[in-house]
Amino acid sequence: MNGNIDIKVNGGAMALGNLVQGDHNTVTSGKVATRVEDAFRQFQAQLPDVARPFERPDEEVASLARQIEELKARATAAQPDVAGGAGLLKTIRENFSWAWPAVKDLAAVAWPAVLAALAG
Repeated sequence: MNGNIDIKVNGGAMALGNLVQGDHNTVTSGKVATRVEDAFRQFQAQLPDVARPFERPDEEVASLARQIEELKARATAAQPDVAGGAGLLKTIRENFSWAWPAVKDLAAVAWPAVLAALAG
């Protein structure tokens, strides 16, 4: 044993509250999932306020809300699809540029690996 613990995270967010080492140990946490759910819920609640200054039609706001729901589904899947999420974010950025700052803030909280994949 070398006394080191290596942790690698791909495709999602990570929170360390407890670190357990040894045979037959299990650590579970719902905090990351709750934080992601809260971020999406808060974004959906604020979406009309984000759209209002840009005078976007209700249909467009509803379309963005559907895209955000798809992003949420991809982010909270058992095996998150980072490439698909990055593609979806790119589509959102191109089609809903008026909302991009708020969407980017959402992704930074809910799925930072997607923003990294989009930038790379």
